[in-house]
Amino acid sequence: MGSKSEEKPHAVVGIDFGTECLKVALAFLNEAENTPHVKDMLFESSPPGCEGHELTAIAYQRGPSSDVRWGYAVKKIPKDQGWHTFSQFKLDALINSDTPCLSDEGTMQMAGPQLCVDVLRLLLPEVANFYKAKCGEKLPVWDKARVDIVLSVPAAVGQDGGAVLVDAARRVGFENTRRTHRVLDIGLTEPEAAMLQVLHESKDRFKNGDHILVVDVGGGTSDLSMVVLADRETGPVKTDFFQPVTSQQLGSVNIDGGLRASIIRGFEQCLPQESLTPGATTAKAARKITDGDAYRWAKHSFRDSSGDRAMFGVDIADLLLPDTIISPPAELGGIRFDGTAIRIRRSAITALFDRQIYGHGDESRGIIGQIRNMLDDLWVSCASRTTEHTLRERDAGKWPQYADRLDFLVFAGGMGANAYVQDKIKAGLEREQPPALGMLSNITAGVQYVVAESPQHCVSQGLVRARMREVQGKQKKGGFWRLLNPFFKKNNLTNTPSDKAQQPLAQVADRHDAYRLMRASTFQLLCQISESLAPSLGQSVTAVELRGEFRALLAEEAAAAEAGRCREVASGYDLATLSRMEAGLGRYTPGKQACHRESNGG
Repeated sequence: MGSKSEEKPHAVVGIDFGTECLKVALAFLNEAENTPHVKDMLFESSPPGCEGHELTAIAYQRGPSSDVRWGYAVKKIPKDQGWHTFSQFKLDALINSDTPCLSDEGTMQMAGPQLCVDVLRLLLPEVANFYKAKCGEKLPVWDKARVDIVLSVPAAVGQDGGAVLVDAARRVGFENTRRTHRVLDIGLTEPEAAMLQVLHESKDRFKNGDHILVVDVGGGTSDLSMVVLADRETGPVKTDFFQPVTSQQLGSVNIDGGLRASIIRGFEQCLPQESLTPGATTAKAARKITDGDAYRWAKHSFRDSSGDRAMFGVDIADLLLPDTIISPPAELGGIRFDGTAIRIRRSAITALFDRQIYGHGDESRGIIGQIRNMLDDLWVSCASRTTEHTLRERDAGKWPQYADRLDFLVFAGGMGANAYVQDKIKAGLEREQPPALGMLSNITAGVQYVVAESPQHCVSQGLVRARMREVQGKQKKGGFWRLLNPFFKKNNLTNTPSDKAQQPLAQVADRHDAYRLMRASTFQLLCQISESLAPSLGQSVTAVELRGEFRALLAEEAAAAEAGRCREVASGYDLATLSRMEAGLGRYTPGKQACHRESNGG
């Protein structure tokens, strides 16, 4: 008989420690219940309509008092009562754990990991109370029950950040000394957990061989996960992509920060600092607006609409000296300053949403750019080519192109559930492409857009389901969903190019870095190469024809990287885009003669 730590748990708790909100799911593994129901934990202190989540925020009272409040209770604290408030600190706490986080008021610094500890310490009794209220009579009480706690982090955070969160949960008592309550090491990134939940709730919709892309956009990150469903009945998936999981620091908190920055710039132009009451600052005025319910409602319900009407207004008379008004009225970027009020127009919010969706210059490729990269990956990797695919009605009478097609795009996450975000992503992917990129458009021809049943709870529910499959013996520990992200345990995943990513292939120690280097070649690049080859060859060479050769080259390079050998490729073409490729396409010289030179090396 195994030890207690190896016995089947009585319950599994999944915690989604979000940038903006925190969600918890729980399942009771009662022997009498074949298919345990996953329950979303309700927070009694949350306002109506928000019971399923709690704000990831914490406040410490200044002075000798040790009073601490968290969640929505933080919003009820009067601004002049002397509190240090920390909100939206998750990414800083996990990615830059050695750098202290600054309070919203700018009056206090605190270590990010300690903020995680304090929030989880306040969460623990609420989880215990929820267990007690729902466990029934057939299961032990909380203190005597075997409970597994599972957490997750965005792919951009990586292993070190995940360890910070796990350590915080263990320190506050989620794991007890008897090891009947255990905090498991992180095995799933957030997009993987969301994907698992989507596969569970929509399995009747999917067919074998379907490409499924989950777009999980939350408070701080845009996380994408792509799989091919190998067997709908038993659940296995294929992840034969160069990057089956990607992550960017995009999300709704960037909209909050962008609006605050615009408000501060407007204040500086139309109102001198000496017009504010003692202790008031333009930063406090801006935060008063973005912390308000009017702004929250406007952001969460934002959708496409004609006209540039004012969406909401906030009175700031309490921040101004007596008899101070803003006159004449001024407007900057859709933010109007008039009298003692600030009014936010649609154009101000639209611009901030669009920066997340479309990107902004070299700083970000946006959510659509991130999706297009995944589509490039789909087109090049062709992961479903070995899976029998059930043709759909749309394919009747057509040459089956299922290996090149995205079948489902599933929206998840708080921002992913927003109608404006969904509409713009659909429009961006359906927009007609130039002829040279027409094949890329075909990838999304006929794609079905789906919204997850509970977009904000996909991660917490998926974490619970993953652990349930393991303990019920339906899936080995470290099973198929762990394969969604083969880099997670070895690398800190980030979209910021590392020093290693800039090194020659021969100097890259980790094979996955080599794969990432090879991934730099995209469909657009193949199109440019095909156009350059035509004059030299005297015939047209399409990107489709190049793709098979390109896949072969990638396979050779992967094998070379696996064996620790370096392959040098001499290219006969001077294309600017080729400079991004470590393994060039020298085989496509005039006459299609390869000019590879292999050398042994490390």
